[in-house]
Amino acid sequence: MEHIKQLDGLRGLAALLVVYSHAGQQGLVPKNTGTGQIGVMLFFILSGFLMGWLYGRRRLSLAQWADYACRRFFRVYPLFALVVMVSFLTPVYSYAVTPENLRAHLLLGAGVEVLWTIPVELKYYLAFMLLAPLVTLAKPAWARLLILLAFLAFFLFGPVGGSKTDLWPYAPFFLAGYVVAVGATPFGKALPGWLHEAGFASMMAALFLSLPAVSHHLFGFYLPLWKDPSVRLALYTALLVFTLTSPRLAPLLLGNRAMRLAGLVSFSLYLCHLPVMRAVSAFVQPHLRLPVSILAVAAVSFALWALIERPSQQAGHWLGKQARARLSGSGKPAPR
Repeated sequence: MEHIKQLDGLRGLAALLVVYSHAGQQGLVPKNTGTGQIGVMLFFILSGFLMGWLYGRRRLSLAQWADYACRRFFRVYPLFALVVMVSFLTPVYSYAVTPENLRAHLLLGAGVEVLWTIPVELKYYLAFMLLAPLVTLAKPAWARLLILLAFLAFFLFGPVGGSKTDLWPYAPFFLAGYVVAVGATPFGKALPGWLHEAGFASMMAALFLSLPAVSHHLFGFYLPLWKDPSVRLALYTALLVFTLTSPRLAPLLLGNRAMRLAGLVSFSLYLCHLPVMRAVSAFVQPHLRLPVSILAVAAVSFALWALIERPSQQAGHWLGKQARARLSGSGKPAPR
């Protein structure tokens, strides 16, 4: 797969929206309730797209699925488990992981504050292993789209409930990303470039106008877009499509070095920012809290990425290669 630089930036944008929301809760910036939800749903759509693009458009062998499982588990779980354990051992500024809910967190049955999204993500990775083989049984792309749209409609409009860490309430966002993975290429060829640029600009404008703090500042009232799942789903899906198909504007705004860097450490940034901001607020004078928080969050994010996140990804890649080599019938592990 050719690396799509602007998707790194979109992931970075999603993480920064969550950080901005919690900065408002900590009194570092004006309060902006609802902004974090937008960032999380962008994360979910991006995950659905990337899984669909990498693994969901062709039939995979058992060896390839073993590789997939190793890579996805080690991509997410080690850092999540570390944050859970640190929160349990140092509860003052961290997340509220207690003796009563520690086991549930580690077994993906609970998630306080931002931790709730990680069980949802990992459960989608597992469900995807059941969904993708069914989708790829259909040969024409339009048949695959019909299957995915049927699942999406069921979870979007059907009576599907669930707790905060269950997959089902958020399944439409993952499935929308999968739909884009199957259908974005033909769509990209169907329209002239200037329409893709206009679509991207429009969707970015709609995204920021849907932020409660922005709409209230500009219009004096809150646009309720972010409260309606169907509207949010349509907006974020369109944003993903035009981010992929915009020839110049999306690479310029989201594919630049700063946004790609934010995307690179987005997972570490997402997990560490709230405890760091709490600690800064406890020890730093009010007029210095915002700049110190920015520097501290950036430093901790990069440290976690370098020391935990990147090595665990490398371990997942290596173990995936070993599993793939053994299950493919070669009888010996792949070289390091």
